[in-house]
Amino acid sequence: MRLLFCFLMVMYVLYHHHHHQHVLADQIFPAHVGGTFGRSSREPKYKIEFHPEDSPFHPDDEQESLVLPDKNGKNFLCFLPKLEKSKSGKPVIQQNTSSMIVETEKQVKLKTPDELLEVLKEKCFIRQEGWWSYEFCYQKTLRQLHLEDEVGYLIMCI
Repeated sequence: MRLLFCFLMVMYVLYHHHHHQHVLADQIFPAHVGGTFGRSSREPKYKIEFHPEDSPFHPDDEQESLVLPDKNGKNFLCFLPKLEKSKSGKPVIQQNTSSMIVETEKQVKLKTPDELLEVLKEKCFIRQEGWWSYEFCYQKTLRQLHLEDEVGYLIMCI
């Protein structure tokens, strides 16, 4: 199946190249479609610290505690940033938190993993590593390419 997909991608590029003389890099990697992977994407966005049970650590005023079990049922006391209150009195999520919460007037509903990934459906991400460029389009393609003089050559499908 993967071989058929790669073959079709190569045929598309060849057809496009034959009929239009060039396949420009922005036709392969449109800038408006997604973002890029930078070196910083390898760095963790959030820091997790584990403290022993007898630790004198206490949350500051900007944090609240929540008990969460791991997959084995062991409970952990987690400290998370508090929700801010807006002028209307409704909770507002801080921009720098990792919480993915949908706010309603009556309840707070956590999003499912599928709902969280929904924002990636129309996005493609590009990473350039030396001679190679990699394009990842969520639930669509993962391609390894080499770009030369703004003309994209599909070398290999992964």
